Amino acid sequence: MENERDLEGAIGRLGVHDHLCLIYETQEEQFAAVFPYIKNGLERGEKCVYIVDDHTAEAVLAGMTAAGLDAQAAIRSGKLAILSKQETYLKEERFDPDWMIAFLKRAMLEAKAMGFSALRVTGEMTWMLGGDPGVERLMEYEAKLNFFLPENDVLAICQYNLNRFSAEVIKNVLSTHPLIIYGGMVRRNFYYVPPEEFL
Repeated sequence: MENERDLEGAIGRLGVHDHLCLIYETQEEQFAAVFPYIKNGLERGEKCVYIVDDHTAEAVLAGMTAAGLDAQAAIRSGKLAILSKQETYLKEERFDPDWMIAFLKRAMLEAKAMGFSALRVTGEMTWMLGGDPGVERLMEYEAKLNFFLPENDVLAICQYNLNRFSAEVIKNVLSTHPLIIYGGMVRRNFYYVPPEEFL
């Protein structure tokens, strides 16, 4: 229990511009990180976006409600959006890292125009396992986020299920995220490679 409080505290200290990967094995581990992240964003007046794939929107909503978040009210007020891969990563029917970064930029500008202080995003990255055109460019996108996030009022957690991804993908995930959530802790990632070097 102490560890869980530590994790919530560490997530509460995240700042705008942070880029994290969450490496998890169970749904319990996953939700223990992402729900406090969303809760914290709502409390800070940030627009929150959760992109589902491994779970349905209904399952995520039910989990948020069970965790004490009034997710339905947050959705009605426009503070929270739960979106699918078809509404985000694959909106163009293929994955294009530059299009997706432009999408995040537009979403941030819209959020700020509505009075939010920043855009807070998290996505279940299992969508890339569907074999859609362009998914092989995912790590290019992860690296390019490290150019985009420091210059824009956006923070992101990319969720990777350790049971679903190959060791090679996880190695590249570690190379492209300055911060990592693993084992109930937020850590600075010693395996991180700056984007200009990675690309």
